[in-house]
Amino acid sequence: MPKGIYVRTEKMRASRSAVLKHQYREGRPVCIAQAQAVLHTPEVNAARSAGIRRSWADPVIRAKMIAASRYRANTPEGKINMAKVVMAARTPEANINRSNAAKHRMQTPEGQIQMEKCQMASIHTTTNTKCHLVLQAAITAAGFSFDTEHAFYPYHVDCYIPEANLALEADGDYWHDAKKDAVRDAYIFEHYGVATIRFPEAMLLRKGNWDRIIDMIQVAAITVAEQGDIDGIGR
Repeated sequence: MPKGIYVRTEKMRASRSAVLKHQYREGRPVCIAQAQAVLHTPEVNAARSAGIRRSWADPVIRAKMIAASRYRANTPEGKINMAKVVMAARTPEANINRSNAAKHRMQTPEGQIQMEKCQMASIHTTTNTKCHLVLQAAITAAGFSFDTEHAFYPYHVDCYIPEANLALEADGDYWHDAKKDAVRDAYIFEHYGVATIRFPEAMLLRKGNWDRIIDMIQVAAITVAEQGDIDGIGR
């Protein structure tokens, strides 16, 4: 090929390359926006989620996906990307978005069920205190069966007598706030129709109060069964 033609071809190639790069830079945001509009429709998102679930359900594919993720995370580029993700997740905007998303999930039926499961899981890992054990023994002595740590979303009560529709709380001297307890009791009564009677720790642990505690439980259960509430308690 003659030298002059070769040089002109190289110049033309460079010129075309520059033009293409300029067009790419100018048109890239538009192309990205168009692609996002197509790729993030509800139908496409649903299909993508279904495909991921099907892949994850296959043990072989799931193992490959986990291995690939771990491999990418251990590369220099993967570590840099992970650091960027962590930093982005710690911004005030990200915190607000996470909080709003969590509140939205909490308002759905599935979110409420999941929260109840989490609450019950955390509750059953705790140990009953002495005043809780005294209250449970007193309920049994009063002749009632009961559930412990019964959930009334978003709260739970120490003991609940289903046949009397009565909740009973053992209030530790250092762990309860009277105003918050009143709001909580009113919420449970308003939304579930369950009255609450509270026994201070000092009453439960004071010697000579055993018969009095049993009598209070029996009277409260009878009153709630007849009237639906206890005067001054549960409202």
